[in-house]
Amino acid sequence: MPFIDDHAPISRSLDYEKRIEPMAATGGDRTQQLTVLDGVGEPAPPSSSPDAEWLTDPDGHRYLLLPADVTPHTAAQAALTTALGNKGSAYEAIGGTDYSSRSFDAVETRRIRLRQVANRWSYRFLPWMSRHGARFVTTPEGILLGLGLSWCGGVLTQRGGTIWGDVFLLNIDRCDDPAEALRTIVATGLVPRTPPSDGAGDDLTFTRRSLARLLHHEEIHAQQWADRGVVGFALAYLRDLVTRNETLEAAAGLGDGGYR
Repeated sequence: MPFIDDHAPISRSLDYEKRIEPMAATGGDRTQQLTVLDGVGEPAPPSSSPDAEWLTDPDGHRYLLLPADVTPHTAAQAALTTALGNKGSAYEAIGGTDYSSRSFDAVETRRIRLRQVANRWSYRFLPWMSRHGARFVTTPEGILLGLGLSWCGGVLTQRGGTIWGDVFLLNIDRCDDPAEALRTIVATGLVPRTPPSDGAGDDLTFTRRSLARLLHHEEIHAQQWADRGVVGFALAYLRDLVTRNETLEAAAGLGDGGYR
C-alpha cells in the first residue's frame, strides 16, 4: 500500500511539546528504526530524475530539489528521509527562538510520518501545482517548500506564504526559473521578500529573518492541519480572522513566524 495512503491513528494533541505519545521501542539505531517504518534508509535523489538536486544551506543542512514530475509518494518519502538525514536544522543553533530544539529519534520519525498520513491530501496536489510552474524542495523540518505557482498563486498564498497541509508555498509567483529561485533561497538561509508584482520572482531580495525559524513555524502549522483536519483547521483560521486573535500563529511561535 502506498506510504501516504496508510490509515494509522493520528495524535489529536494540539500541544507542540506533547504532540505524540512515545512509540514502542523497536530496538536498533535510528536508521534501523526508519527502515522498520518505511523500508528506506538514507535520503537519496530519485535515480531516474536527473533534475533532482541536493542543496545546502549556510549551516550545512541539506534540502532536496525535487524533480518537476515528482509523484506524491516520492515527495512524501523524500521529505521524511531529508528530515531524518539532517537530524535537525539550523533552528537548533539560533538564539531567541520560540521553542527549544527537539531530537530526531524514533518518536519524531513516527510523528512526522503520521503527520504526512493525515496531510496526504496536500501531496496529491503536487502534480497539479507542478504543471502550473511550481517547484519544490524538501526541508530539514520534513515539510515541502515551494514557489512559482503561476495559476491561482495569488489566491493560494497570502502574506509571505501559506502552508496547505505539508506544503508551504512562498508568495512568489510566475518565476521564469523557480528552481533557481529555490537554490538561491536555500543558499542564503534567509526569508525572501514577497515581490511587489507578479513576474518579479527572479530578482529576489531578502529580509534578515532566518529561513530555519520560518520553516520551524510552518512545520507546527502542518501539525495543526494534521491534528485538526482540513475542516477543523479552516474553521480555526476563520475564527482567528473574525476575532482578530492569533491562536494558531501563537501556537506556532509568533517570533519564529515574523509576527513580532
